[in-house]
Amino acid sequence: MRKIRISTESTADIPGEMARELGIEVLPLTININGTEYHDGVDITPQQVYRHISEDKEMPKTSQVTSAVYMDLYERMYEEGVEELIHVAINSKGSGCYQSACLARTLFYEENEEAMETFRIHVIDSGTYSMLYGIPVIEAARMVRSNEEGRTDYKAHQISDYIRDWTQNAFAIFVPLDLKVVKKSGRISAAKAVLGEAMGIKPIISMENGETQIIAKVRGEIKVINKAAEIMKQNWKVGSEYALAYGTNMEAYGRLTEAVAKVTSQPPICQYPVGCAIACNTGANMVAILMRTEGRGMEAEEEDEDGQQ
Repeated sequence: MRKIRISTESTADIPGEMARELGIEVLPLTININGTEYHDGVDITPQQVYRHISEDKEMPKTSQVTSAVYMDLYERMYEEGVEELIHVAINSKGSGCYQSACLARTLFYEENEEAMETFRIHVIDSGTYSMLYGIPVIEAARMVRSNEEGRTDYKAHQISDYIRDWTQNAFAIFVPLDLKVVKKSGRISAAKAVLGEAMGIKPIISMENGETQIIAKVRGEIKVINKAAEIMKQNWKVGSEYALAYGTNMEAYGRLTEAVAKVTSQPPICQYPVGCAIACNTGANMVAILMRTEGRGMEAEEEDEDGQQ
């Protein structure tokens, strides 16, 4: 049985304790806040990022993992006797991490030709963000753990195929509960944001195939959370893993967990504070459901429950 390891970036939003428990190698992105650089999840927490998003004029900026960091990972894994490394990268359309990981792989084999026979590096473009690739990374690590315990004999290509299949059917429902950051990020125009805030209208933003769109607008916080759970019911692949995310609004998050409990008695694989990459687009006052679907998708700009477009 070949020795397999799983790695990813911090933008997968896998909680540190879970990553350590499952042996997932997590490479941190760099977050620049007012000219100071931090390593995501290492020397700055999501809660500290939320505060800066709320208080600062300039949004935090993230920088991709460099090829040198991937090289260090590959060299360390090779020295540890790993035979198959599966790295799952953030969407290549929104970040250069995938390209950096591939470049580092090429450089690694140029410097370590003998490794080509004994150490295979698989780099997967997840095509998405946050727990939409974090969930299959967690499951992949569990498959590796099952191998190590002698219960299974998953091959690296089987694990890679599982990850690709999951991410290709990944679907998220994001509910920003105020529109300041959504307006800043360009997800909603300034005029629509002002009107929406005045009328108490909350958008629901989907993410599928790495692309976002507004799929519903609902008046009122309670109604919009119930609507999000309804959309989950319509799109979720029953029995598959899902995750719930939160920011600063724990009251709204409590409502979300209650609404989801009416959809399924199955607990989430993970409940986590959303990371910087998502918070910089939705704001920290948000909740989200991240799951697997059958790829049905949703029509954009549905009418809300009060008949408003």
